[in-house]
Amino acid sequence: MEEVKDLSPFNYEKSDFPVEVELVGKEKGYLIKRISFPSALPAPGENNRVRGYYYQVEKKERAPVVIILPIAGGNYFFSKKMAKFLVGHGMNCLRLERGERLISPDGNLETVRRRFIKTVIDARRGIDWLTIQKEIDPERIGITGASMGAFLSSLVAETDSRVKSSVFILGGGNLAKLFSESTEKTIRSFKKVVMKKEKLTQDQFFRLVSQKLEDIDPLRYAGRLSPETVLMINTVNDIVVPRSCTLEFWSSLGEPELIWLPFTHTSSYFAFKYARGKTLEHFQRTLAVKD
Repeated sequence: MEEVKDLSPFNYEKSDFPVEVELVGKEKGYLIKRISFPSALPAPGENNRVRGYYYQVEKKERAPVVIILPIAGGNYFFSKKMAKFLVGHGMNCLRLERGERLISPDGNLETVRRRFIKTVIDARRGIDWLTIQKEIDPERIGITGASMGAFLSSLVAETDSRVKSSVFILGGGNLAKLFSESTEKTIRSFKKVVMKKEKLTQDQFFRLVSQKLEDIDPLRYAGRLSPETVLMINTVNDIVVPRSCTLEFWSSLGEPELIWLPFTHTSSYFAFKYARGKTLEHFQRTLAVKD
């Protein structure tokens, strides 16, 4: 595992902060609590509260916890289903919701960079809160996310040594390549706006994104993770996250276990039950979960 010492974009000063907690549901074997707390990096005109749901296992002994980060847009199908599945198998879960859209429609790369950093630090502050909960074993913390949530969860895991296990679903690295080659409509629109505003060629756009987002790219910090602690799940026909982004990240991580699903990015929905089963197996093995 290669140590990358400069984590300056994601450094933050740890301090006490108020967390609002409200019990909103009770299911067989677990509680559901709505939580919110102030963002570490508030910005004018933005949503500056971090919101999520905490699924708490009703056990006397301490149990692991898994942080679940959402996809970039749309509903919370993946996050909700994953949280309910994992908590049903003895893992506390913190399911965080989106704040501002990461990719700004005005084509401002500085805004994208700041929102990435804000999301990662706010997730890490969620871990700060989790580690002082009496039912949490602070030595058994995992994280997962799908699509853009996989990119973000990669950064959280890479920059926070308290995370001991990770599952990245439909993720990868190399943000410049993602922004240059992805067919996802928000990314394509962003690229079009930037290229028109700055009068850039395709190659110039790639170089600009590389320069602006290099220090928040999961590739930069991949050497901080041990491949034994990572599971990647991707699709063979993904044109949202290019295959080369996945393979470059996989190689930089030290070639962890990588499962290829015979689907596209969007049709991977049909493999969700399989993916969640593999996610469970990975966390049970790496976090010593008792079902």
